Parts: sequence; structure tokens; C-alpha cells
Amino acid sequence: MTMPAILAGSEWRGALAALVFAALSTVGIFSGGADAALVIGLAAVLLVAGIAGRTAPALDRSLALLAALFILLLWAGLLWSIAPQRTMRGALQMTGLLIVALVLTGEREPLWGSADLIFRVALIAAIVGSTLAFLDFVTGHPIMRHVLAHPELPGVLDTKFDRGFTYESVLIWPIVAAGWAAGRRGLAVAALAVLAAALAASHTDAARLAFLVGLAVLALAALAPRLAAAALAAGVALAVATPVFVAAFGRQLIPLANGVKHSFAHRLEIWDYMTARTWERPLLGWGWWSAQALPIQPEELARYLYVSPAGSPHPHNQWLQLWVETGIPGALLGAAFALIVLHRGLKLGRQHRPFALACFAAAMVPSLASFDLAADSWWCTLAATGLLWRLLPAPPERR
Repeated sequence: MTMPAILAGSEWRGALAALVFAALSTVGIFSGGADAALVIGLAAVLLVAGIAGRTAPALDRSLALLAALFILLLWAGLLWSIAPQRTMRGALQMTGLLIVALVLTGEREPLWGSADLIFRVALIAAIVGSTLAFLDFVTGHPIMRHVLAHPELPGVLDTKFDRGFTYESVLIWPIVAAGWAAGRRGLAVAALAVLAAALAASHTDAARLAFLVGLAVLALAALAPRLAAAALAAGVALAVATPVFVAAFGRQLIPLANGVKHSFAHRLEIWDYMTARTWERPLLGWGWWSAQALPIQPEELARYLYVSPAGSPHPHNQWLQLWVETGIPGALLGAAFALIVLHRGLKLGRQHRPFALACFAAAMVPSLASFDLAADSWWCTLAATGLLWRLLPAPPERR
């Protein structure tokens, strides 16, 4: 058999995808940054195999158009960016990440025959990964001490799970949806229960909130899916209006937040000066990845406790990042992307729809307070989740 014929086969691709998803829910919990290498590697292999088999990914036209417009906007931002070198690096990274996302979400036919294998392996891995994480917490982090380069640093063992748990709180929903629909309901419930236990033992506030919001939306969507979708659409609208809310209430909340949790007060301080810069350049923003170079006024620094003159590497709110770095066009493209994905979730079959809306809700939570929007592992997690949702419905000829 020739090499092109081997590459064109589908069985090995399904096995590879199953291994990658097994790693995402095990290795990924302990090292969320590893998700990027795993998913990018899978996308590259699938793309090469598709080319060898003379087949191209069936791109989602709406999402591909949005991605093309967003990439064009980022590169055009070089004309007005205050940090053109950072803008160029960030635009290059986002271009690559969106290509990976489009390849994965368009890659479905060669993997359909292995979909059951992929979901079975992913479900077992989700249970195993969360169980290991729970045991690691209650026994003093014997596993994580071998993962980290400097486990002796204060608080690092507790916070290192933030990224991995947050990603798992998004990725878990299509895995559980497939298990529930396939009759593996005991394992599906076990996956959610073990993840809940691991999150309860952890110190990962964002991941816990994402998971709890997902559970709440799951319950609501099971009873009233259109009401749940309407609530999520309203949530998207409120997220897009982040600069308005921060300008109106953020400064008054900073002293209150400082008495509750210092990290929240720090977030509010970052949002305060980022919002001020947003209103200074609302049309096109300051240029992609320019947040670290944004000026901070002396009167702003005088009232801050945590923000330093060096500023913040990113706004810690993806919607505010779109506003301050790409202006109105970026915010509108972000809203369009979210609403298209939400609409696609609402169109899924009755048995999958509640889980899809829960997944959307869980992904919205970290978008409000965590991660640079250009974080490779964040986009790769979203792309991997998108691939699983594409594998869930039956192929067109069986719908």
C-alpha cells in the first residue's frame, strides 16, 4: 500500500483523535498549556492526511467568513497600532490559531466512523483525569510537584490547575452529551460528579463558576431550551457592553472588591484604565495585542493599589480586549461569532441541545475574566470542543 493510500485511510485518524482527547482530559488538567500542542498537532496531521487523500475540510462558511474578516482586521491594525511589533506577532498567532480551528471544525467525514470510539475514550479519560486531580489535591499534590518546574513557590500548586480545570469545564459537555445519548448515563453522571468533586477541592474560582453556570443552564435548557438560549443571548449582549458597565460602576466597586478578594479588585483596576483607553479610540482601537503598551494616567495610578506603571499584559476580559484593541469592528465580530455558535447549539437535536447550551455558558464565564483572547491553549480548547460537537449529530445522509 502506498503512503498516500495509508494517509487517506480513516481508521488511524480516529484512533489518533481518541488519544488526543484522552490526553486533553488527563494531561490537560495538570498542564492546560499542553492543550495547544496536542490540538495543533492533531489539526496538522488531519490536514496533511486530507491533502494526501485529495480531500479538504468542509469549512463552515459563516465561521470561515468571520475568521477571515477578523484576521484582516488584525493585520490592518498595523496601520494604527501603538505597538506594531506586538500587533504583528499577535496577528500572526491568531491567523495560525484560527486556521487550526477551521481545520478541526471542518474535519468530520474521516472521523465519523470512529466517533463512538473517540467519545468512549474521552468519557473514560474525563473520569480518570478528574479523579487523579481530586486525589492530587487531597494528598498534597504528589503529581503536580513533578509537573511544575518550581513547586516550592507560594500558592503555585493550588493555582496551577486554573487553566486545566477551566478548559475541562468547557470540554466536558460534548463528551457527557455523547455518553448520555449513547446510553452510558452512569458514566456521564460520574464524569460530572468527579469533576465537581475535583473543583470543590481546588482553588480555581473561574473553573468552578464556569462549571456551576453550565449545570444551571443545563437544567434550564432541559425544561425550556428557547428561554435558556434567550438568556444566553442577553448575556452576550451584556458582555459586549462591558465598557459601558465598567465606566458606570467599576470605580465604585473597586473598594468593595478589595474587601472581598484582592484579585477581583486587581481585575477592576485593570478594567478601569482599559475602559478609559477604549473611549479614547472607540472606532478601531489601539491595535491587536497592544494592551501591554497602553498608557496609564498619573491620576489613575494614584487611586490604584495593584496596577503598576508597567500595566497589564492583557485586559483579563476578552470582550474588553476586543474593544480596546480592535474597536467597534472587533466587538461586533466577537458578538457575531458568539451568536452564531449559540444558534448552532440551539439547532441541535433535543437530546444534545441542553448540553450544547451548557457548554456555551461555561465558555462564556472565562471570557469575562480570564485569559488573553490570543492564548493558544484557549483557542485550541474551543476548537477541540467544536470538533466534538461536529461529530455528535449524525451525518447528513442519516439526519
